[in-house]
Amino acid sequence: MKPTSSDPGQPAGHAALSGVDRKLVDLLKTDGRMSYADLGVAVDLSGDAIRERLKRLESAGVVSIIGSVSPRVLGYSTFALVAIRVQGPARAIAERIAAVPAADLVVCVAGPYDIIAQIVCRDDSALLSVLDEEIRSVPGVQIAEVFTFLTVDKYSAGFDAETTGPRQKAAPSLDEADHALIRTLQKDGRATFRNLEQASGLSYSSTRRRVQALLDSGVVRIVTVENPLTTSSRVQAGIGLTVSGPVEKVRAALREIPEVEVAISTAGSFDLMLEVTCSDKAVLGELTGERLRRIDGVQSSRTFQYLELVKLPFTWAGLEEATFGGPARP
Repeated sequence: MKPTSSDPGQPAGHAALSGVDRKLVDLLKTDGRMSYADLGVAVDLSGDAIRERLKRLESAGVVSIIGSVSPRVLGYSTFALVAIRVQGPARAIAERIAAVPAADLVVCVAGPYDIIAQIVCRDDSALLSVLDEEIRSVPGVQIAEVFTFLTVDKYSAGFDAETTGPRQKAAPSLDEADHALIRTLQKDGRATFRNLEQASGLSYSSTRRRVQALLDSGVVRIVTVENPLTTSSRVQAGIGLTVSGPVEKVRAALREIPEVEVAISTAGSFDLMLEVTCSDKAVLGELTGERLRRIDGVQSSRTFQYLELVKLPFTWAGLEEATFGGPARP
């Protein structure tokens, strides 16, 4: 049953989280695998009550707790944002693109485009194949404008720029048991060690050691992804900037703006692509209409407000399964 605003402790679409839920989400952002008992102590509830409350938050789409693995660990080095204009209903096309293994973030937007998708591939040739075979060939897609990543200048919503960007170090060696653990954690970052043991085929003690090694090395991070579009008046948007003169001065200024969670230098019609989260539309208007325009070197901007997150980022689950858990991609 979907939660309603009259049901205490349960989130409703575009309704503020309760104080307990807000604290619970914040705790999980600090440690996504914190035990139900410890969470209960922190908010003065039983472990069973926390289990049910978290289940409701997840089923309502407010949070997802997943094991996030850098695509470079899986051998992927080409990143791109694809801005798509469609004819006809956008949601159905967005859902089809979300099923593409190379697609991470997929969102319906307002503005000059209808859908934004983040695509991750092994190389530029693979990116072209995805664009031609799995995006441009979709009925209803009229335009797919591509912005390939040059540098990731700010990435405060998940992996940092050192992990996600082009300069990340070579991936460590992983075996089939490691990949089985990764796949399970990608689907459920709070999977029990018993479930992980069954998935990997290792002993219980070996499973615990392997999981801890994956977490300690940074190969996998347990990330609590909050969907800001489901609660309160917060808004997210993508912003494309064109810059005159050196881009570095603009990058430095963007790093100091708290609402800018992601800043990427791109090849394409925009020099920089941003993802921002604002407390409400008025703050988004002030950010785009005043603060960004005051940055020396910013020549113009275009904003596309997020309407619906069709596929949340940070899991890379499709890539992992396509590489190790299913049929090989051409």
